[in-house]
Amino acid sequence: MKLVLDSDVLLDFTLARSGFVHEIDALFQRQSEWGLEFATTGCVLQNVHYIAEKGAFGLPRALFEQLLARITVIPVAGNHLVRALDFSDFEDAVVAFAAADAGADYVITRNLKDFRKIPGIACLTPREFTALRRLGTRNK
Repeated sequence: MKLVLDSDVLLDFTLARSGFVHEIDALFQRQSEWGLEFATTGCVLQNVHYIAEKGAFGLPRALFEQLLARITVIPVAGNHLVRALDFSDFEDAVVAFAAADAGADYVITRNLKDFRKIPGIACLTPREFTALRRLGTRNK
């Protein structure tokens, strides 16, 4: 199952944001067990690195290298940018269109409000995905 990770959940993970880090960490812990493929755009990774590094938080190189080893970078095409112009949250629309074209099953984000306005891709929070996955496992 392919999950595209949005910047907010990757920041939760890299900055160990209280109240949220355990939710995305649970997905990383079960990546192999659940057969999850994580992906995101290069721009999301650039933004995460920039915010974590320049925001006086510091980002250990080893942690970012671990992310890069576990996350596939999906391409952003010109048509994603053009289509995203019609949405109030341009960045989220670009991620959603790239995710849909990459065959993602879900975008994992805490920003459901903006992502749900974008057609073509389903979105869930890390907690919602974990609950859905556990429910699906019980029903097999």
